[in-house]
Amino acid sequence: MWFGDGIQLHWPLPDPSKVQGTEEEVRESFYRVMATIEQRAHEVLALPLDQDSPEQLNEKLAQLIAQGYK
Repeated sequence: MWFGDGIQLHWPLPDPSKVQGTEEEVRESFYRVMATIEQRAHEVLALPLDQDSPEQLNEKLAQLIAQGYK
């Protein structure tokens, strides 16, 4: 269920299920993606979500994306 408007955010991530290698290498790729998601979530939640207008939030999110996450 979706209640109202929201801000959409897209950060492309590598698909760890497509990694070829040892079991350890595949597992590590999953952990890297999970760590990236966690880091990004913390950065988004650190924004003043209740203070900024949707336009200001969009600008700040665009800046996060532009930082070139890998």
